Amino acid sequence: MYFADEFDNHVSDTQLIIADKTDSEPKNRTTRVRFTLKGMEFDPDAKYYLNIVMKETGSLTEQIEFSIKIAFANDFDF
Repeated sequence: MYFADEFDNHVSDTQLIIADKTDSEPKNRTTRVRFTLKGMEFDPDAKYYLNIVMKETGSLTEQIEFSIKIAFANDFDF
């Protein structure tokens, strides 16, 4: 899994998720993941995507649209 811009340029690191939990309770199948975004400017109006790729085949299995809005950028003049 990774975040990318509309041109499939990675804007985050890549995280490996092993989705093999079989518990009948959805809350017991939940996995938390933390992504590190690249140190760049993000356009709050641009579309970014969470891409889910199968490791074995490299095929894109799902793409979820996101917007990235950084609350505090380097707007401080000191």
